Amino acid sequence: MSQTTDSTPINAEAPVVSGAAPTIAPRRVAAAWRAVRTHLPRLRRGRLRLYVATAGVGLVAFLCAALLVSLALAQEAPRWWRAIDSGSADVKRLGVGLENSIANTLHEPRPTRQGGPYGESKPWELVITADAANAWLNTRLRPWLKNQSDRIEWPEEVVGVQVAFRPGEIAVGAMMRSGESVQVFSAALKPEIDERGSLWAPAQSVALGRLPLSTRWVLSTSGPSVATRRVPDELRELPETSSLLRAFAGSQPMIESPAFPIQGGRRVRILAVRVDQDRLVLTCQTETRARASSGP
Repeated sequence: MSQTTDSTPINAEAPVVSGAAPTIAPRRVAAAWRAVRTHLPRLRRGRLRLYVATAGVGLVAFLCAALLVSLALAQEAPRWWRAIDSGSADVKRLGVGLENSIANTLHEPRPTRQGGPYGESKPWELVITADAANAWLNTRLRPWLKNQSDRIEWPEEVVGVQVAFRPGEIAVGAMMRSGESVQVFSAALKPEIDERGSLWAPAQSVALGRLPLSTRWVLSTSGPSVATRRVPDELRELPETSSLLRAFAGSQPMIESPAFPIQGGRRVRILAVRVDQDRLVLTCQTETRARASSGP
């Protein structure tokens, strides 16, 4: 009995037997590659737009946060600023006490050495504490200015004035009222006596509240500065104001010749300035008459 064997023709496109190496038609590979090349630029452009949009949103958020922080810092008083009750009897007593103590110290009789066109005493020190200085500024400054000149009217915008003594520098600040808000404009000064005897006090830094500002920008002497615009109208036109701002900018000394007359035909000259923590130390000398080469 003869056996019949079925002979099945081999089909090239038949399913791949498990375990055999897969084969991909070249036409399918080419079609896939064309699709990738067609859609890849779109994907890149879409991703780039996503990156740009994300960066833009982040930058705007950062700028908004920086602006809010700056506004908050500008509204806060400096860390050294203190609450002072100018109506307090203790504060008034401290201010008057400083005024009397300075007057007594300046006019104290001091032996002078002769040997030239003038006589001069041995150097002596005048010490002023920050508490006493602030008490005087907030209780005695207004009447003192009024007594110096009728041209000076205390601006209503100025709520208070304070100083702080830190090693090597003096912080000065004025609290200004604008509508319902108040801000403290301050500067850190570095006082020193140069070789000619002039007193300099250039600003090392300036700030609005706790927000640091550019000293060059605020105290620019090339035109109307930010500091000039912040000065109240009552003081802006005074020559003393312009001179003071130029001294803060470092373009001129605070006092050309730091000497002032006292009773008995004498005068007191400041020889050196030292700023310690919470106190100012002035080294002075009493002269029997003015130096011939000095100013008044």
